[in-house]
Amino acid sequence: MEKIKVLIVDDSSFLRKIMKKIMVESGKIEVVGEAANGKEAIEKAAELKPDIITLDINMPIMSGLEALEIIMRENPTPIIMVSSLTTEDAEVTFEALEKGAVEFFPKQTKNFNENIRTIRDELIPKIENIARKKRLFGFPFSSMKGIPRRTVGKRQEEKKIITVQPKRDFTIKEQIKLVVVGSSTGGPNALQTMLTSLPADFPAGMIISQHMPATFTGAFADRMDRFSKVQVKEAKTGDRVEPGVVLITPGGKHMYVKNRPTAPEVIISEEPKTAIYKPSVTVMAKSVAENYPKRTVGVMLTGMGSDGKDGFVEMKKRNRAIIIAQDEESCVVYGMPKAVVDAGIADYVLDIKQIAPTLNRIVRGNKD
Repeated sequence: MEKIKVLIVDDSSFLRKIMKKIMVESGKIEVVGEAANGKEAIEKAAELKPDIITLDINMPIMSGLEALEIIMRENPTPIIMVSSLTTEDAEVTFEALEKGAVEFFPKQTKNFNENIRTIRDELIPKIENIARKKRLFGFPFSSMKGIPRRTVGKRQEEKKIITVQPKRDFTIKEQIKLVVVGSSTGGPNALQTMLTSLPADFPAGMIISQHMPATFTGAFADRMDRFSKVQVKEAKTGDRVEPGVVLITPGGKHMYVKNRPTAPEVIISEEPKTAIYKPSVTVMAKSVAENYPKRTVGVMLTGMGSDGKDGFVEMKKRNRAIIIAQDEESCVVYGMPKAVVDAGIADYVLDIKQIAPTLNRIVRGNKD
């Protein structure tokens, strides 16, 4: 198979060297060029036509954010933003995603060995999956076309809802009060599309586990709260799951749900510390299956791997959850939703723009 052509943009020559070495060693990537600032990035993007660009945020002469806007306008290319683990960079990263970047990669600025590990274990798979998506569906991705921004083309035509299993027992006597959402790679954009489309009177509470660094989840929740009609916040122990409120699990921790007489409450914990993902969608979903007896809805959005699948299986068994999976075309990475579909538990497979209106119908008791 033809190698993935990558342009590395970072003002640190040392980091560029490390990234290039690990990419080349993967055997699947060809580093076609390097740039030390945004101005060089624009020039080399036009000259080299890479498949993917890794783009640092903070650089001299021209920042990554400024370069992103120009590249997306003149030579649209899938861009992975490379940012440090600071709250300030988190804010800029989410702005970059809004302006056209497809994903971000949080670099370690102090721990050299950890930086090498995350490049090898996280960045390389992201590059491979995004390149695969580009080859399958072209670029810009359909998932990006549901997000308001100046740099992306016309909105995709609306698709029909796809039901992948018969509607066995969708007569719901009790109103659904809890929606459980999991997401990873590409999740911030998908979540923005979904959350900003929910009405202010959305009659259920929502809990979300998005794979994200600890310093990013608070900034992301604040940003979604500003843009959405529903209330969005980073969850803390004791928060209640209430209609129109969205609770996002803090990065590096897990969310558990405990049933209470008036409304479910969440518990934020570092256990299990051995979990591969923190937060883990499976940990959250299994706690719902074990502790919340009423019917729920599970939503699996874009992401690598299969985190959440086992938890959603338990939700389906124990509280007859209705399961929605994002479709392949609108996912940045069709991993976590595919795991749910392959497990045979998905009731709907939907374009990202259809998920909010479908959720609204389901929780209001109108499925058709």
